[in-house]
Amino acid sequence: MFLTKHCWLNNYHRPIPARFAEFLERNGNSEAVAAIAEAKDSEIAVYKSNAA
Repeated sequence: MFLTKHCWLNNYHRPIPARFAEFLERNGNSEAVAAIAEAKDSEIAVYKSNAA
């Protein structure tokens, strides 16, 4: 079974950025954790640009 574009965007990609600040704070705002958040943000941007 494959997830639709709607599922990926609304149920996976959209909620993630809203949790970045809490994720960073919970993990001491380390550079490694910031890099993970930035990578995920880039992944979301790529998905959105290719999902159109």
